[in-house]
Amino acid sequence: MGRGISPVLTTAILTGVLLTALGVAIWVSTSMIEYHTQATEYANAKNLLTYLADAVEQVALGTGGARYVRFSLRTSRLDFARSVGRIEVRVGGKAVIEDSVDALALRGGDMLGYVPTAVLYPEKAAGSGDELSRFLVRPGEPLTLVWEEWDGGPKTTLVCRRVRVSYLGVYRILEAGELRTYNVFELAYINLTIGRTYGSGAIPVVVRSLNSTVEELVLGSNSVQVSVLWNGEPVASETLAGDPGADGTIILIRVARVEVSTE
Repeated sequence: MGRGISPVLTTAILTGVLLTALGVAIWVSTSMIEYHTQATEYANAKNLLTYLADAVEQVALGTGGARYVRFSLRTSRLDFARSVGRIEVRVGGKAVIEDSVDALALRGGDMLGYVPTAVLYPEKAAGSGDELSRFLVRPGEPLTLVWEEWDGGPKTTLVCRRVRVSYLGVYRILEAGELRTYNVFELAYINLTIGRTYGSGAIPVVVRSLNSTVEELVLGSNSVQVSVLWNGEPVASETLAGDPGADGTIILIRVARVEVSTE
């Protein structure tokens, strides 16, 4: 008659099974905690980036001065990217704005999953992928743009690559003793540049107004073509036309320069 498994061996097997199950449970629990930590950190940082977009707008074209946001990051990271693209704005075929565009990007932790492309700022256009292709915007619409996409991991980017077109009305100007009427338009653009950056963990990101310039372009036509090129490719075009009886058009080109740094 065969002998059964000894109590010692049975105990060893059961102990091994229990320890393995306990190890798996601890690993799963730790992974879930880490995932939720990464997801919460990334979500909070995304909200700060959209707040920063509004701060850029206010500093550049509103109150001036400076604003700052403090990012506390452990698994996510900020990328201060220089020269992510080149924008050129032409009026009647003449280049009036040329800029090498910088950007601020937030990358999520390595445990986060796929995210679809979606606009986060302007908030009214949130979720709309079409907003990414807009380079000419109307009065009241922000010049800053924030969107989320998948780039080997979740990534949120803040960039200024849009031009706001505003019709200011008809102005009468005395020229050589003769009163002439002009349609007046404004083209507004934010030149965002990356300054000095360093540090990790708790990072204070400062947006600082540098200066603002306004240039005037006088044209003899009351209908003017404005076009935008991104990396040398045409991406937007619009005909500016006000009062058809005007003698010409005045274009005010307003460029606000702001710097993003960590000091």
